[in-house]
Amino acid sequence: MNLQKKVIYAKWLSEQIDKPFVRGEQDCITSFLEMHDTVYGTTALDQVKSKYWDRASAIRFYRNFGLTWRQWLTINKWEQVSDDALEGDIRVVDGKAFPTVYMKHNSYWWNYHESYGFQSYTDTAWRTANYTQWRHK
Repeated sequence: MNLQKKVIYAKWLSEQIDKPFVRGEQDCITSFLEMHDTVYGTTALDQVKSKYWDRASAIRFYRNFGLTWRQWLTINKWEQVSDDALEGDIRVVDGKAFPTVYMKHNSYWWNYHESYGFQSYTDTAWRTANYTQWRHK
């Protein structure tokens, strides 16, 4: 991620801090797509926002989406990496129902938690979780 994109990314992330979790509007997937649109100039969020509203509808939406999250990331120029995380990298935890996305910023991983809103996590949060790490090319 170049300096200009890092600045855009940091500004976007700072605007998320006090927003509450709202499934289908402000959750880990929609926030990742909003970040992707903001930093990389795409319109990916339009495909997802307001298309589900609770856990059951999110599961149905994900199953019927037509692409797996790995396919979507690959098509949209993300590559899986195994080295140390850099600013703007993402970690995806592949859950039974749908994935959870965390975004790297200032040495922390950020995502929307259903009970706590926008939260940060340290690298040690994944000692036992099965995740993959991705970087935009």
